[in-house]
Amino acid sequence: MCLKPEALNLLYALNSFEYRDDIKIIGACKNDDSIENITNFRNLHEADYSFSDKNNLGSKFNLFKSAFIVVDEEHKLRSTLGYGVKTPQILQLLEEAKILSQEDIIVEDFQSNFIIESEKEIALDDIFSSEFDIAYSITKISNTNAVTSQIVDNTLIIKPETPQRESFVTVKAQIDEERSISKTFNILNGLGCTVESFEQGDFSSSSFNFSTTEEFPWNVNNTSSLFGDFSAMTPINITQGETSILSTEVEILGTENRNFEFYFRVSGVESGNGELKLFLDDEFIMYWSKSVSWEKFSLPLTPGNHNIELRFYKTTREETDMFAQIDGITLNQNSTSIDELLPQKFNIRSYPNPFNPSTNIVFNINRSEEISVNLLNVSGQLVKSIKLNAKRGENNFHLNMNGFNSGVYILHMKDKQNRVLGSKKLTLIK
Repeated sequence: MCLKPEALNLLYALNSFEYRDDIKIIGACKNDDSIENITNFRNLHEADYSFSDKNNLGSKFNLFKSAFIVVDEEHKLRSTLGYGVKTPQILQLLEEAKILSQEDIIVEDFQSNFIIESEKEIALDDIFSSEFDIAYSITKISNTNAVTSQIVDNTLIIKPETPQRESFVTVKAQIDEERSISKTFNILNGLGCTVESFEQGDFSSSSFNFSTTEEFPWNVNNTSSLFGDFSAMTPINITQGETSILSTEVEILGTENRNFEFYFRVSGVESGNGELKLFLDDEFIMYWSKSVSWEKFSLPLTPGNHNIELRFYKTTREETDMFAQIDGITLNQNSTSIDELLPQKFNIRSYPNPFNPSTNIVFNINRSEEISVNLLNVSGQLVKSIKLNAKRGENNFHLNMNGFNSGVYILHMKDKQNRVLGSKKLTLIK
């Protein structure tokens, strides 16, 4: 059976009625033996049947149950006048449910996001099941430079190729020409990287030396993780004016830059009531002041020792649940394919500086790309944002700050992968 238990129970309950072509009473209990089958009908009526299936049966169950009044003392099934559910509609629903329960493919709950450091095998028969024989095929794969994949003996085999690259693999489970279902696996290649997805369940077993604040500490738990079962998360009960900090020390060996990449999520935060800030070696890099659903951030690191710090603030008095999470951290320690992973080679200058009320910004990049320019005040608040279609080589633009207060501002420039290219301190004097 492919239906959720609640839907099956409702189906059995509906089968216990003898249907009439009446706008108010659409069915009555067939006999005394059927009464036992409908004694829990009130609970079934309150259940949620908003599940997904190819015939949209879940939404139909919800539609019909909303038209039912609870079974009365005479065990009659009544309909509200507003919906006017008729016997033929109920019978059609039952017929569709019976057909679907025989023909559909069950998809078990499974983790579809993986970080792989070596070849990974996924037993497809543990995910898809049916009374019929299933034929599997790969229908789509993105970024074949990241991973390669094949199906052997109903097992999906995924091999990593290029470090720190993402890909997805779509597998179709098919019974015949008309009946099939597809599922997508999202893959992050951790080959040659230091990887952390917190699957050990605590910071002490982490690949990185994490530390956190004693009051309002980050912790590892299994709340809506992106990869595997666990992620690192701030407490949700942080008070106004307090900060929850997670930091780690990272050493970059050799002579080449490396990428420290992580996925993050911010929940319950709206503009003005909280924010997540990223610092590198005590220098402010980036902030997020509204809710974000699992995005990736890349932080280029030069050779040497670095301190990376995430600070989560609450700035409102309201008792609002808000938190930040990180998962899927990778640090590339392998020079293979590093050139493609590095951000733009970049330098920036401004003149005059200090200035009033405008200054010229000049920067050089090694490839043409859209650049985001963000101007922040000393509190880290965004005060101005522009987009530039920059060309390879030297670029310049005129920054007019007429109407702004005197003070120090930070100019941040990012590439289209949201990586910080460089920063410049600007001083406006009026």
